[in-house]
Amino acid sequence: MSWIRDQDNLTRELEEELKCPVCLEEFVEPKSLACSHTVCKVCLTNIAHHTNWSGQRSYVRCPTCRCETDIHFPGGVDGLPTNYVVTALISGKDRTKEIKELEDRLNRGKQALRVRQELLTEIADMSESLGHRRQQVEGDIRQTAERIAQMVRASEEKLIQELNWRVARQQRELRQRREVMQNLMAHANDTFHSIEQRVNSTPTRRLVEEKNSIMSQLRDIEAIELPSEIPEIEAIAFIPNMSIPDTEHLTTLGRLEIGDEHEGSVASLTVPDYSNDNVQINASGTVGDDNGEFMLPWGVAIRDDGCIAVADHANSRIQVFDNQGTFLQTVPNNGSERVRLPTGIDFDLDHNIVTFDSENHQLKVLDSAGRLIRKIGNGQELGDRVEGISVDCEGRIIVTDTSNECVLVFHHSGHLCLEFGAAGKNRLGRPSGAVFQHGRFIVSDTFNHCLKVYNRHGVFQQQIGRPGTEPGQFRQPRGVAVDSANNILVCDSGNCRVQVLDSDGNFIRSFGSFGDEVGKFWLPYSIAVGKQGEVVVSDCNNNRIQIYRFPTMEANLE
Repeated sequence: MSWIRDQDNLTRELEEELKCPVCLEEFVEPKSLACSHTVCKVCLTNIAHHTNWSGQRSYVRCPTCRCETDIHFPGGVDGLPTNYVVTALISGKDRTKEIKELEDRLNRGKQALRVRQELLTEIADMSESLGHRRQQVEGDIRQTAERIAQMVRASEEKLIQELNWRVARQQRELRQRREVMQNLMAHANDTFHSIEQRVNSTPTRRLVEEKNSIMSQLRDIEAIELPSEIPEIEAIAFIPNMSIPDTEHLTTLGRLEIGDEHEGSVASLTVPDYSNDNVQINASGTVGDDNGEFMLPWGVAIRDDGCIAVADHANSRIQVFDNQGTFLQTVPNNGSERVRLPTGIDFDLDHNIVTFDSENHQLKVLDSAGRLIRKIGNGQELGDRVEGISVDCEGRIIVTDTSNECVLVFHHSGHLCLEFGAAGKNRLGRPSGAVFQHGRFIVSDTFNHCLKVYNRHGVFQQQIGRPGTEPGQFRQPRGVAVDSANNILVCDSGNCRVQVLDSDGNFIRSFGSFGDEVGKFWLPYSIAVGKQGEVVVSDCNNNRIQIYRFPTMEANLE
């Protein structure tokens, strides 16, 4: 690296040589003297000597060698020759300085990019590590649950065996008593029947003679001792070792501890402020089949990094946009899985796309490049029209089967684990969307013009809203989503608006009305809420999506 030091020394020496000996600053308009030394024009004007006021002779004494150089008029100092060599050196030095500054900036930029790349790599590693940790913790939870279940099953078997033994013992005693009584009764019946036949067949005079014998036999029958009451049995009952609260405490298994969180601490959460009208709205898309254009956009979903996926139904593709609505890519692309007439859509916990292929009546899970990971469902499980798909925090896929008027819940591995809504007094009518949040399912019951709430087992709990156009009323509600504050957002499609309700179903506000201007809708179909509170709505008949950004506020969660 010695050449770098030599270059730096040479640069410093050059800078010293390009300084005026008078002002000690870099030359400005350098002029050459007769002695070949160089001085700034302004400095020459200041040190010029005049022999008299008529200017018969003027000269400059060189500040370096003290030689005199005559100044001739009318040109004066301007008439002295310009030192173009020095001018060129200064210009070259300035260019070198600018290039060096540019190189320094490039090097800093490279370093900044390297740091950011290292940060991205670290984030990717952390994400992968978090995924592995999730699997480990999930295994711990399942192992604990299985261990408790095994202990409970063993205790259950022991108690049932004891119950069977005690019941068998009492039944054996009762059976023995019954056999004794049956034998005595059979003997008594035989004797009584014999006496009765004897009385009926014996002549009267002889019957009087045998009266004492017959009476003796009857007294023997009456003397047979039979219990007149049913014998008592030992009462059997099950007394749990724990009360119901203790049982609930046991069956919760444990709790998750995240970082430095402790019981009783207060967490701060950023949530949308729907009461503030200072909303930013960005509309993206128009009718067509080019990139960024739509033919009936149905489902929308937002990935954790803000990317938006849209099921472009009639174009049989999925389009992906950034968080501002700028087109990024289409799925499928060359070599990827074909999706026919996609409807609902969401991202799973691994950021894979989950959608419904209307032609094959199957759910398809695709990676970010559109490659097929797995298919879920068959013709017996799924109908020909599935409108809503959502993925809950456990990775389960919640499917709104509109044609079969029910909600299906699939484990992330693909097997069906719950089905509800198709039967009973509160059966669904062509439902369009369903989400699971905080132990309950919220379903948009489209043709019944309301929302319905079910517990985690699919048991109906309550109805929210009724038909109408007033706040809190619906006309064919479709897409439904829940934000970080547990507010419910609903595409009130028939009323061409989105309604926001609190977690209990009370009306907060609505936005949108019929029209094609930005902020208005023509059949809002699906809705999704991002991590930063952004709200994306598929404006189906306007062939676009609209992105809403509400002001945020801090909320404390106990």
